[in-house]
Amino acid sequence: MAKRAALVVGTAAPILALSGWSVYVTQERRKPPANTDFVVGSTDDILADKLKTGDLLLFRRNWALMQPPAAALALAARAVFNTRYDHVGLVIKDRFGVPLVLEVTQLGLRLRRFDERVSWSRSDEIVALPLRAAPPDEARVKAERYARSLTPERRLAWAQPSQSMSAELAGLLKYWLANRAARRRGTSPDAKLWGEGLVASRDAALVLATLDKMGLVDLAAVEREVAPAQLLSPRDLVEGRLPLTGGNAYLAGQELLVRLRDRSTRDR
Repeated sequence: MAKRAALVVGTAAPILALSGWSVYVTQERRKPPANTDFVVGSTDDILADKLKTGDLLLFRRNWALMQPPAAALALAARAVFNTRYDHVGLVIKDRFGVPLVLEVTQLGLRLRRFDERVSWSRSDEIVALPLRAAPPDEARVKAERYARSLTPERRLAWAQPSQSMSAELAGLLKYWLANRAARRRGTSPDAKLWGEGLVASRDAALVLATLDKMGLVDLAAVEREVAPAQLLSPRDLVEGRLPLTGGNAYLAGQELLVRLRDRSTRDR
């Protein structure tokens, strides 16, 4: 009897803890920010003006304010990809110069205003990784057209791999094992994940697909210079290892700080 009671308690305790965590996160994330519009002339407003189409937004998300499965995936991604950031979005400016953020979320692909995205974010840290030079307006138009042309069905398709936590974790494990084995053999990894087999995460896949539509990425160079060593991961984006056309490049080490929450305000 005592063993049965202990088994019930041992089983129920983690379930109740996870349920409580989930309820807390839901309540916290429903709290609206004080303001989603940047004040004209503020630091945020000046930063938004500096952004260019093609710049990357890198997020280090607060796992304590994420649903348990998403938190587990974020922490696993940091460990597997060995990077500080666990999420990336792409900046696209519309024809009026308003910066938007294109990204893959647990609900699928989303395109939101930069000020709205940053204001609602609970991330511990957000930085912008700038391009060396702004792309031509033709490339900007192609990026915006591509993002807005995605139908609801195609937007949701980006989320399909994350419908099952086990599938996403299995993908991370496959990536880690493939690259570990490849390093030992001194050859290319056998695992082929996301898109054309060059990319290791949905975030990186969306960035690569959009930059390709813009004509800014050299896919042959990616396959030749990056993929033989390992599948393209968020770390490659952070460290500026993505080969771009026209002499352009991401300025690794010159990130622009967007948001940084200290420990005392992290959970607010």
